[in-house]
Amino acid sequence: DGTYSAQFGKQNQAGTWRTEKDKLYTTETGKQEIMVKLLKADGAALDFEMNRGGQKETLKMVKK
Repeated sequence: DGTYSAQFGKQNQAGTWRTEKDKLYTTETGKQEIMVKLLKADGAALDFEMNRGGQKETLKMVKK
């Protein structure tokens, strides 16, 4: 469990996160909690599956 910050182009986001089994729950500051399915999580990368507007999407994040 912890906090996060992210930048997607011109959009900045920050909030809190927690995990439960293969699920990642995030709560952006001032917004509702959302859940995504974890596919891969290690010290170097995070891959997860999400639903964006009815379309399944896989997002891959790499640690800087």
